[in-house]
Amino acid sequence: MSHPSARKGKDYEREVVDKLGTASVEAERTWGSDGRSRGLDEEVDLVVHGVLHFQLKRPADVPSYLYPPDASSASLITDEKEGTDYAVLWLKPHVMRMLQLEPISPEVQRSSRHTVGNQWAPDEVVHGQIIREDYKPDSDLVVFRAGTLRRLLSSVREHSQAD
Repeated sequence: MSHPSARKGKDYEREVVDKLGTASVEAERTWGSDGRSRGLDEEVDLVVHGVLHFQLKRPADVPSYLYPPDASSASLITDEKEGTDYAVLWLKPHVMRMLQLEPISPEVQRSSRHTVGNQWAPDEVVHGQIIREDYKPDSDLVVFRAGTLRRLLSSVREHSQAD
């Protein structure tokens, strides 16, 4: 029988894949919750469109300062040691809309760095974290580096204007 915390983590991974799937976002768990099974970092639990890599966490408590003020907001947090800015958003429909964008093929990426249709050209593989506090079923948070969030938002904005 598996360890309770491992079972809890795997259940959460399945929940997130199902939630993203209902929003038409292509998401897959890594085998054994180990990104090395796909040639990625060990911490990668979830892959969206093959280029968005997420680590999923389900701690008993999430620090209250991480929570954005409302469903349409984001919290911006700076890691003073590293000088890195992070954006924390609720995993709500507008964030899932960002994740619906598919990465552009490498051939198109070489010819253009702009959004084409419902695609986006990442400058790098995108890493993020999805966190949910235990026992709060609709409290998923998504954490990205602020630069990554800017690129994703720019892609969504360009795609929305094209529609």
